[in-house]
Amino acid sequence: MKTPGYLLCVMATLLTAPFANAELTEAAAIEQGMAQPAIQSLLEAQQDQAEGERLSAGRWDNPDIEYSRESLDLRSGQSEETTWWVRQRLDLAGSKGLERDAAAMTEEAAETRVVMERRQWRARIREQFYDALAAQIRAQALTDHSQRLQRMATVIEQRVAQGDASRYDSLRMNQERTRAQSAATEAQARHRAQREQLFSLVGGDPERLGGALLPPAVAYEEHPLKQHPELKMLTALEQSATLKAKAARRAAWPEVSLGVGRKTLDEGGYSAEGNAIALSVEIPLFDRNEGDVQRARGLAHEYAADHALTHNRLRAQLRALRLTLAAQRESAQELRRAMNTGDDSLSAIAEASYQAGELSVMELVDAYRTELDTRLQYIDSARAARTTFIQLQQLEGQ
Repeated sequence: MKTPGYLLCVMATLLTAPFANAELTEAAAIEQGMAQPAIQSLLEAQQDQAEGERLSAGRWDNPDIEYSRESLDLRSGQSEETTWWVRQRLDLAGSKGLERDAAAMTEEAAETRVVMERRQWRARIREQFYDALAAQIRAQALTDHSQRLQRMATVIEQRVAQGDASRYDSLRMNQERTRAQSAATEAQARHRAQREQLFSLVGGDPERLGGALLPPAVAYEEHPLKQHPELKMLTALEQSATLKAKAARRAAWPEVSLGVGRKTLDEGGYSAEGNAIALSVEIPLFDRNEGDVQRARGLAHEYAADHALTHNRLRAQLRALRLTLAAQRESAQELRRAMNTGDDSLSAIAEASYQAGELSVMELVDAYRTELDTRLQYIDSARAARTTFIQLQQLEGQ
């Protein structure tokens, strides 16, 4: 039995409806962004360059094939001599193997650099996500504030019509409502701009974002810098430079070239043929590779010193980020505790007091502003804590 077409449409609508308005989370944004073809191509291109350098390093010299033919006119007749040679330079010192090992370490450093690049892209997507989320929450806060002032302005106008409030109260509240509406419009525009920037990274159409702006409390690792990619990269580069220095020292050894061939001779009706062998040894008289050895050794020392300095810098940065995050989270939590909602909120109490004649319209406006400022300050504080949290996670390799 076939299902009617209109029922299929209804079923498809019901199945896709819950996902049509689904909120985009941080994890989904990272996954969606890192799957972008441009980012993948960039990371793969860097990986290919590193692998290409390894494949081209430490290769033996290609063999030479030589053909020679000599013809002479002698009194006894014509003489022809033909020789075939195959010559190969030998790596008896083993410098090529050391060069390959050095290239492998360089590739490892390049792979670690790609890991760092990938982490930077992830951090960039995360920061842009929370920029857009903070702009979304801020726009919602200002919109709620504007709508509340609109409702209160309507109430005051009704009271003015009944003679229970002055015209000044109505004008003052309408001015405050206009300012709030203008601020909400600007915040919505900034939110759209931030959202467009986010989706230029992750792709797709802009949608509503979901998630908590304030980062959670985390348990810190005791030694989080052991596997830090920047330190691993410098270690690999130091090892590569050390191997290059060793290869450069061995490259100063005499190079040996071996040649084998076949020779034929035709002279005055007489012919002969036989095998030929040649051995040549380079004399390291003028070039003993001292410059390459010193450069590679100096580079290894530079990477070792850079590793120590980088470790100290990262350790200090780690401590600073942990202290900053703790202070920012505490500040944001204090502001969140100060934001009462419902009937216990500052604005609700002020509205009730105003209608009871206990507060002036200026005191009512001040209550609205104080409540809004506390909410906006919480958003800024939570966003700052989230930025520090992302930096700390990136530093710790999480």
